Amino acid sequence: MPDQRSDPLWIVVLVERGIPVSVEAFCDEEAALRREALLWTEANPEDDEVAVFEVLRVRRALGELCGTGAQ
Repeated sequence: MPDQRSDPLWIVVLVERGIPVSVEAFCDEEAALRREALLWTEANPEDDEVAVFEVLRVRRALGELCGTGAQ
């Protein structure tokens, strides 16, 4: 059975002084962008970084993650 592509998954990564300290996954871009903005309020802009990445997820492997109910 071939993998079925689904909506993207949004990953928010917080890096403090070059060390990734937090990785969070979101089912919608808006929630990820809100989290990114919140993390930036607590980050040191000279040493830290916060970024949002869009990744395509495969339903067969991650279908239950966001309630798609895929088999």
